[in-house]
Amino acid sequence: MKKILLLLAVFFITSQISFAQDTRWFTVAYSYFSGPVSPEYQKTYTVTVNHDRSASISFHQGLDKMAPQVESFTISKTNQKKITSLIKKIGILDGETPKDSADGKIGGPSKSITVTYGNPNPNLDQPVRQVKFSETTFSSDDVKKLFALMEKVVPKKVMKKFEKKDKTDK
Repeated sequence: MKKILLLLAVFFITSQISFAQDTRWFTVAYSYFSGPVSPEYQKTYTVTVNHDRSASISFHQGLDKMAPQVESFTISKTNQKKITSLIKKIGILDGETPKDSADGKIGGPSKSITVTYGNPNPNLDQPVRQVKFSETTFSSDDVKKLFALMEKVVPKKVMKKFEKKDKTDK
C-alpha cells in the first residue's frame, strides 16, 4: 500500500511540474521625456526591445512637426540575458510591480519602463500582462540597473545620429 501511495505522490508531483507555467517577457519598452522645458529643447524617445533581440528606438526632438524617427537594431545576447536576469530579480515575472512612489521631484526628465510578459504557449488561455513603472530616487538598485541597461542597449552610432540632428536643429 505504501508503494502505491508513493507512486501516486510521485506521479502527482511530476504531473504538476509538467503543467507548470513558463512565463517570460515579450517586450520591454523604455520611455524618456526631457520634461517641461522650452519646446525647442524637448526630446522624447522610446526604446523597445523584443525577446527575440530585435529592437528599435523612436525619437522625436523639439518643434519638429514630422513623425518620430525610427531606427531598428539588434541587441546582443549578453544584454538580452542581463535584461532577463534583472526582470527576474525585480520579480516582474512573479507578478510583482516595483514600488513606484513619487519622490517629490518637480520638473526634470521622466523615465518609465513597460514590461509585457506572459506564457508563450498559444494553447494556454493565459492573458498577456503589462507592468509599467517609473524610475525614482526610491527605486531599488535592480530597477536602476534595468533603466541604465535600457539606455545602454541603443548602439552609440544610432544615438550619435540623433544627437547630431539635435545640435543642427538649434
